Amino acid sequence: MSSNKHKVLVYINYSLCFLVLNIITIFVAKAQQDPQYSQYMFNMLTINPAAAGEDRFIDAYMLNRIQWSGFEGAPRSTDAGISTQLPLLGQKDGVGLNFNSDKIGYYQNVTVKMSYSYGVVLGGGDLRFGLSLGILNKQFSPEWKDPNFGDDPAIPTEDIASVAFDFGSGVYYKHKYYYFAASVSHINQAKFETQGNSLFVNRNYYLSGGGFFGSPWKDVTLQPSFLYKYDGVVGQLDLSVLATYKGRYWGGITYRPDDAVVVLGGIRLRSGLRIGYSYDITTSSLGSYSSGSHEVFLSYRITMAQKRTHHYKSVRYL
Repeated sequence: MSSNKHKVLVYINYSLCFLVLNIITIFVAKAQQDPQYSQYMFNMLTINPAAAGEDRFIDAYMLNRIQWSGFEGAPRSTDAGISTQLPLLGQKDGVGLNFNSDKIGYYQNVTVKMSYSYGVVLGGGDLRFGLSLGILNKQFSPEWKDPNFGDDPAIPTEDIASVAFDFGSGVYYKHKYYYFAASVSHINQAKFETQGNSLFVNRNYYLSGGGFFGSPWKDVTLQPSFLYKYDGVVGQLDLSVLATYKGRYWGGITYRPDDAVVVLGGIRLRSGLRIGYSYDITTSSLGSYSSGSHEVFLSYRITMAQKRTHHYKSVRYL
């Protein structure tokens, strides 16, 4: 009797965990299919292929995010990319490569994509058009293969994976003192087949912009920016302000309505390495179960010119 009771309790426990994680996954998939990053101003290539090769540099970056720390099964995301300008026939062509891994509960989405952008001079700035082509892999990996669970066919116990092609496009206008960008990911709304079930990836729409302003304080500049995300169901807005000192040190705050207040900061070393960190203070109901979200950002840029000392008056380059 005791053994049967134990099996029932184990079954109920895992069933509840499975249900909760699926609800979280469905909510995240519908409200924010693409991973969320608080330091979005530093990895524009992730959401907009037109950002590839926006300047004559080799620009590599990596960003790691632990969302809702302390909440079991919460999202864990890693984003890495590299891009450069590749002049062809006198034009400002750009190419980029991006890798993204997003794990939520028992689910993991991995995307690898190539981006191409074409730029023209317009109104004192550069207008770029971009396209991306990649592969999106969705995988389900149950971690609770408990022998007490039995062989219930309703609950998968084996890894499930499905791969599909993915397309995106974007436009990006960058002036010396400001930028605006718009893009769409998952244009083809890839279809996945998993054990007889069909899953479609919704399109995600992005609108972003930022600028550079002086301040009353010497060597301090203010750099506001915003990012609006919409997946056809729910929209989300990030409003940010960074203060930069001598172009090397920055600190700031982001407000994400009904979700979080973010504190972020970083440093640009003379070698070209940039290091950033952000902490999300959760303001939604999940704040009762989480100690916030952590995000670490690293990037390195190599100029294609002979001199390596460059200063930028742009929200995109600190």
